[in-house]
Amino acid sequence: MADKTKLAVIAAIVIVAAAAAYLFLAHRGAPAATATAPATEAGQTTASTNSSASIVNADSLDDCEGDNVVVVVYAEGQEKLAEKIASLLQQQLAGHVPQGTVFCTAPAGSSGLADARVLPLILVKASNTSAKLEQLLLNETIVDGYRPIRYDVDAVFAVQVAARFGLPKPVYNAEAEAVIVEPQAAVARLEPEQLQAQRQLLELVEAVFAAKITRVTAADTVEGFSRDTRPGLVLRSSVDLTDGDPAVARIGDNLYEAREIDFARVFMQRGLVEAIEYEKSADELDLVEAAERHPAIGSGPVHVAVFEDFMCPFCAKFYNETLPWLEQQAARGVLTLHFMDLIVHQQGVVPKLHRLLLCYFIETHDAEGYVDAVKEIYRLLLVDLEKLQKEEINETALLKDYDMLYEKLREKLGIDENCTEAPKLITESTRIAQKLGLTGTPSFAAWREGGNYVIVTEGFRTQQFFEKLLDSLKG
Repeated sequence: MADKTKLAVIAAIVIVAAAAAYLFLAHRGAPAATATAPATEAGQTTASTNSSASIVNADSLDDCEGDNVVVVVYAEGQEKLAEKIASLLQQQLAGHVPQGTVFCTAPAGSSGLADARVLPLILVKASNTSAKLEQLLLNETIVDGYRPIRYDVDAVFAVQVAARFGLPKPVYNAEAEAVIVEPQAAVARLEPEQLQAQRQLLELVEAVFAAKITRVTAADTVEGFSRDTRPGLVLRSSVDLTDGDPAVARIGDNLYEAREIDFARVFMQRGLVEAIEYEKSADELDLVEAAERHPAIGSGPVHVAVFEDFMCPFCAKFYNETLPWLEQQAARGVLTLHFMDLIVHQQGVVPKLHRLLLCYFIETHDAEGYVDAVKEIYRLLLVDLEKLQKEEINETALLKDYDMLYEKLREKLGIDENCTEAPKLITESTRIAQKLGLTGTPSFAAWREGGNYVIVTEGFRTQQFFEKLLDSLKG
């Protein structure tokens, strides 16, 4: 791995978008707090710290002597956490603070900082710091020339270190109530009890806002809430949560939201909700016009757009297990099914197959014939995947089978993939998927004619899910 990718945890979280990324990944296990030092920034004048020097465990901040000092101020019971953070910072800030910088820990009580917003509190006093570190430091001096690290970055870092090494978590002197901003559709609702039970997630939310969450509630509307996606999350606090925390925006009286984090997507990624809701109509999201140009079956008032990739195993599973029930609902006039492209697998003839079937639909307007051809592709994929698991074939053989199926379909449909409109439809479908934040297959977008919201979900979904979905969209 190149040196420039070995960024320290503290330097990597330059903006809270990185904290958001950590929120998405946290359910797969907290990342280790790396002890790898970052590469020195090109052209900067600061030199490396002496990473072999011992950590000074002082009795108070006044005892952390030196012109250049990084100190971790801690609450009672956080001694080991503070020392671990100081040790990691000693290595990770190499090249970001002057050579000979002293790394120190000090108790908050005797340092006059017991009421600090977050503890441990990372303070820096240095004659010269890198541009990267400057982005993390608050533009204020709180005591004796020391500047604090942004409270959200400080807290996110401390949470990761505590989780990695089994140490006490950070503490906060600000309290807040977490308010779930609920969607209209029941299928996307998140109950307060569900979120309350997610302690690891709440610890990260607390870190982003640098505030202790005392309870979780829910509301259908919240003053000033600006995001298009729900369920959302805002914090209510009598403390100004924007103070020292640029990740947070004030949206109303005592109400705050995270600037860079789409909590609806966090909740879906962690499995707390099966779907999220866009508070815009399908027309506003350009879904209606795009869907009308793609193959569709049925004519019901509820619309479901399927975003698929012809080498996607879970798309094949969806076609095999769930699609038959949806086709029944389409035949009954309950819904309209739209089939749209989101090509994830670029290998072999997969893109050509997408173009081939679209060219067939454009030429014939035969949506059922289009779907029948897709089913044939997925039947092959399911058979070959089973053979792969049994090691009866390899991936090269699978791609060869796709080559043969492509030729078979090209002959059967009497068309090739070179029509000019097919690439345009694929580009349009991909743009719509990206607009909805969809990156994998299968993905789905659902709406009701005349409705003012769209429901979005990713991954294989069962008949039971779509029963709840249709119930939510009954009008």
